Amino acid sequence: MTMKVQLNGIAYYLLKDALDSLNEGLFKYREGINGNKKAFKFSILHVARFIELICKYIIANVHPILIYKNAFSETYVKDQKTITFNEAINFIQNIHGEELDSASKTFSEDIKYLKNIRNKISHHFIHTDEAEDASNILGGIIETIYYILYHSEEKDIIINGINPENKEVFDNLVNTYKAKIAVALEQVDILNEGELIYYCPVCGNKTFILNNTKFKCTFCDEEEKAYKCTLGWCCGEALIPESEAIAWNSEYDDYVCEYCYDAFNHKANSD
Repeated sequence: MTMKVQLNGIAYYLLKDALDSLNEGLFKYREGINGNKKAFKFSILHVARFIELICKYIIANVHPILIYKNAFSETYVKDQKTITFNEAINFIQNIHGEELDSASKTFSEDIKYLKNIRNKISHHFIHTDEAEDASNILGGIIETIYYILYHSEEKDIIINGINPENKEVFDNLVNTYKAKIAVALEQVDILNEGELIYYCPVCGNKTFILNNTKFKCTFCDEEEKAYKCTLGWCCGEALIPESEAIAWNSEYDDYVCEYCYDAFNHKANSD
């Protein structure tokens, strides 16, 4: 009985804090579209925080002790620090990996993108002052919520926890993102001519394709230079985007793809 109370208590506060972060993020987004552009970056940070807390909430429902660092060590104390976001994601993927993959083929990339954009905003490497940029990012984050809660009985609790004044914004973000990503993926099918498709370094979607002499994202319009893989062992000297290219010979501006790079290292280590 005591353990049940403890479980409900920890899970309750994690859920409460998560919903507070989500609602604050949606409120900040509303401020942004009403003219306060600086609010957009805070909306993203709050919603990213919501994802982290929801992950810990799911883990606390398995067992409350699991959200603490070194929970099974002899030095464990009740008030020690909780696990990191990375550790929480790893835990959830170990439990629900197959279900998450069936819900979203890009779940791992979505999470990687979420952490990357949060860190960039936190350290002032990116400024998100436009409604469309914020909408794209938040839409992707919210889509990730559905993947995380795919097999969770608490999904309706999350949706019902959105404040009435934020519900319209939430629905608009979800619907706009779904419509836009559907068009972007359709464009990939139409425009791509048998080349490898990459994840966009900006929006995180698998919509980065070769467009003449550059790579361009069909979702957010990000562009990058295209480099020819110098080795070509695995890719047949394919063109690769700058963000995926690995420097090979700086004197001659040579680059290789990750597949050929790994193959070269494997051969070198085997010899």
